[in-house]
Amino acid sequence: MKKILVLLIILFSLENYGQNYAFYNDYRSHKNIIEGTYSQKSTLKTYLDLKLPIIDNSKPIEINIGFDFIKISESSVVLFDSHNVEIMKPIGKIERTTQVKIDSTFFKEIYRDYSKPWSISFNVWNKITINGKSYYTDYDIHDSQDIEDIKQLNQKVLIIGQNTGYDYSYHMGYPEYYFLLFLNKSNEVIFESEILDIRIGDEFAMKGDFLKTNWSEKTENFEITFFKQLEAERKELEIHWNGKEIKMETTANN
Repeated sequence: MKKILVLLIILFSLENYGQNYAFYNDYRSHKNIIEGTYSQKSTLKTYLDLKLPIIDNSKPIEINIGFDFIKISESSVVLFDSHNVEIMKPIGKIERTTQVKIDSTFFKEIYRDYSKPWSISFNVWNKITINGKSYYTDYDIHDSQDIEDIKQLNQKVLIIGQNTGYDYSYHMGYPEYYFLLFLNKSNEVIFESEILDIRIGDEFAMKGDFLKTNWSEKTENFEITFFKQLEAERKELEIHWNGKEIKMETTANN
């Protein structure tokens, strides 16, 4: 039976972002949770193996209120011409981390793997814009950002995370999977880190709860420290940036 987005569709715009949200019937009702794990289409080998145009946002990073990123780690990400799986066609591929603008989000289904203590996945699609053109993807987008000016180096660093969600809520709370982008004065990327080896584990973590930054006059390095405080463990990830190279140190005290 086709999923019909008619009766329980909710569309609204956020004042600052102009972003629309649409909720399907099956998503709104927790009675319709599907047993199993959702298989993302944007990372499906069937599509990854196709010869597709490379979509590349080669412009400098645009620093604005609603900047989001598709972070490329292990594989490319395929983009489609629609979010309707019955008619969609793959039309491009992203091979490196790319800034995107989210125009609309389509919340379709919630999956739960009951063989595990707590394993939730989502069939959620985003309509995104890259270089003025629209695409669709079900890939998890990094949507939590912070900007730090490094005046001593005439650079900026973007500290970019992903709201991973809690219970059955998609991308609400629990910012995780952080990575760093260092920019020159023209907002061009001069260094991109991998996903950092730190997990915050805090539902509504604010910047001051897990992150501090400062300039060290002694080492002439910009320092970023992520820290996680649990009842039995404190873990810190210290990052040192001299304008060209990065050094990371992890400490854990049980």
